[in-house]
Amino acid sequence: MKHRWIMLALGCLAACGQATPPGGGSIRWRDGGELETALEEARSGSTPLMVYFTTDW
Repeated sequence: MKHRWIMLALGCLAACGQATPPGGGSIRWRDGGELETALEEARSGSTPLMVYFTTDW
């Protein structure tokens, strides 16, 4: 059991070490009203774009 916890901890440390790009980087968040601006920026700079949809019930 102890071996599993150690492997889990090492795996988490390895994953966290790869989470940030070499230059540090930061995420530039956009509001929902800026979708067109974000799309144009992603197309021109060949950067990825993630769209997150939600709803209120």
